[in-house]
Amino acid sequence: MFKLVIASLLILLIVADTYIYIRYIKRSGRWVRCLWWLPMALVVAWLAYMAYPHVMGRVDSLAVIFFLCMVSAKVIFMLLSVIGSCIRPLRRLFVITGLTVSLLMVGMVIYACFVGTRRFVIKNVTVESADLPQPFDGYKIVHFSDMHIGSWRSSPEAVDSIVALINRQDADLVLFTGDLVNSTSSELEGFKTVLASVKGRDGVFSVLGNHDYCDYHHWPTEQQRLADVESIKSFQKSIGWRLLNNENVIIRHGADSIALIGVENWGEPPFPRYGDINRASEGTDSIAYKILMTHNPRHWLNSVKDNDRHDIDLTLSGHTHAMQLRIGGYSPASMRYPQWGGLYNVGPKAIHVNPGVGQIIPFRFGAWPEITVIILKRKTV
Repeated sequence: MFKLVIASLLILLIVADTYIYIRYIKRSGRWVRCLWWLPMALVVAWLAYMAYPHVMGRVDSLAVIFFLCMVSAKVIFMLLSVIGSCIRPLRRLFVITGLTVSLLMVGMVIYACFVGTRRFVIKNVTVESADLPQPFDGYKIVHFSDMHIGSWRSSPEAVDSIVALINRQDADLVLFTGDLVNSTSSELEGFKTVLASVKGRDGVFSVLGNHDYCDYHHWPTEQQRLADVESIKSFQKSIGWRLLNNENVIIRHGADSIALIGVENWGEPPFPRYGDINRASEGTDSIAYKILMTHNPRHWLNSVKDNDRHDIDLTLSGHTHAMQLRIGGYSPASMRYPQWGGLYNVGPKAIHVNPGVGQIIPFRFGAWPEITVIILKRKTV
């Protein structure tokens, strides 16, 4: 998805740059014409550099901000200029409006990059079910996802803030639905102590996301990739997080219990589908209320939503990031994921998609980094 977004933005930038050059720059002096293409050349050089695997640093983050500012400003100006050309008496007005809106867009991008990525929010959600045992009425779950901890290496204090907010909720259960890293286990260095301090009365549980399989790094051998995946698994064990890989755990309160089921990542082509819900659910048939942790919400759509065999009451996912952009109730993530952010109910089955607390690129607007507090309520018939 990341490569598709970048490619789409680059195409938009090329179109906008070409239009503005022909319309406004072409008749300028030689140096002006040459300098016009310099930012584009820098962007192309940066993208070529990004094609080589490396941990994203502060320089890369600043390059992303520069790229997004260019795209947003030039595309908006181009669109308004084209409209103005079609309405000749108002052409000057549209050009001035285009310049003004472009500057506002640059301001929005800068805010999204420097402020939006750290605008952590707590969202409270209530999930009702008649299957919920009475002792679990009011049970509090903290759901967070998509830490992408490599993106925080230049600002580790942000991870401290995330953990402090999680612990402040005083949860019965803390659940993390995958993508702890961006590319490799080396990103986790220096974060062991703070992540080990995440607490829930009944424990902290996690599943793997697509990035946790280290497929986004070019490894000399498959054995090295697998060894790095094992390092990520071992790290989670060492900090007290119970990683559920196609398995389940029964949480008991007195004589009653609920089942927590966790699957490995259910990838979309060309990535493998490691998730095995049948294996993960073994031994839970007698449990009335079941919670499924699966990184990709498409797994729920394809295997749980209309499947009577899997009587999962609540599914928790992440993965979409809500495309890190939300305006009102709309996110471009909806074009790919029917369930892209928030709580969705279909009969007795519900899914909650967390938009993540981290990011791959340093940009969030509207789809703020979120920690979700889910309260389970017993529904009276």
